[in-house]
Amino acid sequence: RGAERLFSGAVTLIESIRREGGHVLIASSSPRFLVEPLAEHLAIEEVVSTMSSLVSQGLINYWGTSDWEPQQITQAYGVARQYGMTPPAMEQTQYNLFRRTRVEDELPSLCKEFGLGLTTCSPLFFGILSGKYNNQVPEDSRATLPEMAWINDQMTPERMECVRKFTLLAQEL
Repeated sequence: RGAERLFSGAVTLIESIRREGGHVLIASSSPRFLVEPLAEHLAIEEVVSTMSSLVSQGLINYWGTSDWEPQQITQAYGVARQYGMTPPAMEQTQYNLFRRTRVEDELPSLCKEFGLGLTTCSPLFFGILSGKYNNQVPEDSRATLPEMAWINDQMTPERMECVRKFTLLAQEL
């Protein structure tokens, strides 16, 4: 059932991607993209099989992961190798002053071993590093939207103190 939902959702998404001229589909561990969080109901084997099927049908040229744990990416490559399927071509993950470990420590060996491409996102940590939240959440910011309320959870006192210091440093430059 999970694989059917994944395939159906992917085909719908592919139609809109093609209108924009894109050729990469991202399987995410976050509901922001295509695949809901990898949980019991959707095994990595199902994701690899579904994405590989989309590639073999010519619906997409490549597929990638987003915010997958390194062991999940390794498992996906193992499944693809074992069954002659298409492995992910890239990983998309956050990379910013607060989230550096995955890009700097965890992924380089996988990129080298598998030829995995890497694309990073959220360089300003959802806008937090821009300094616009230093004093309060602006009324017109996305952090005020109900579906983006989780951004407020990222604004811990420790992080906000760091951002204020970064802001002062940037102003001196």
